[in-house]
Amino acid sequence: GAIVTALAAVIAAGWLWQAKQTRVVSHLALEIEQGRRLAEENLYFADLRVAYQDWESGQIAGMLDLLRQHISQGSEPDLRGWEWYYLLSLCHRDERTLQDHTGSVCGVNCDPTGRRFASAGDDHMVRIWEAASGALVAQLKGHEDLVFCVAWSPDGSLLASGGRDGKLILWNAATFQRVFVLDCEDEVQSLAWSPDGKRIAAGGIGHLPAEDCGLVTIWNATSGSRLHYLAGNVGIVRALAWQPGGNRLVAGENYKGRMQVWDADKGQLLHTIQAHNHYLSSLAWAPDGRELASASADQRIRIWDTDSWKPSRTIDPAHHGVVKALAWSKDGER
Repeated sequence: GAIVTALAAVIAAGWLWQAKQTRVVSHLALEIEQGRRLAEENLYFADLRVAYQDWESGQIAGMLDLLRQHISQGSEPDLRGWEWYYLLSLCHRDERTLQDHTGSVCGVNCDPTGRRFASAGDDHMVRIWEAASGALVAQLKGHEDLVFCVAWSPDGSLLASGGRDGKLILWNAATFQRVFVLDCEDEVQSLAWSPDGKRIAAGGIGHLPAEDCGLVTIWNATSGSRLHYLAGNVGIVRALAWQPGGNRLVAGENYKGRMQVWDADKGQLLHTIQAHNHYLSSLAWAPDGRELASASADQRIRIWDTDSWKPSRTIDPAHHGVVKALAWSKDGER
């Protein structure tokens, strides 16, 4: 009986010791976790102080990099409070809001000097604005339906607008009078000027079967005559980009994500490329004309080597949603 009692006492003591050790380990784990969380919070607030200093000194890119580092990934705790969102809002404050359009604004384009910009609206209007003050300079009435797009000529002397009414209108940028009203058959959803400003390309819809209705027309901007009628048997052409200093015109298809490369001088199709898995929304040539960027509803941006027409790199995802517009920095580094 004494042996059994002693054995029970030993077992009970072992159980108590093990329970105590478990509590000690759990307490240590909790202290470690609390310490880690405290360190993360300290780093978070330290980074926010640096981010604010970056904002004060005009280092917006550095500020945004710091803020992005604290976007939680997966199951990570999200430390961001009102202060994070406040700092982010400092990077996106509107200088002014312009509200003369009576419906959606479908397109905006700045003139080569940066002093004026044009806006296209579903109120059938094109409006010209002074960039510095936001003052309305002119209202251009000429379209009979929604205006999809506007584009200034390289020298800023002409403004092109394209709309659902199938019209491509060239406007004198000094007098705001219509120079030409050109019939592109159906909707004009994209525009691109040749580098010398002597030609203008309009992309959209033509009078073709529903699945292959994409059309690009190229016009002489001096005479108003049509030079080429480019029907590549693709869907609606939502994006156009003319090679800087070159003769290649790239058209982006709306639904199936293909892009077509044309010789704009001869009107010949050079390549048809499956660029994305969803509709292609935007195209932009690098300033040196050696690379092309494409964006899509598949959330990706692809950079293309325009000698091989193979993607040299892909940003995936570029956004958590449709990538709707692209632009290169002047030096082509970003």
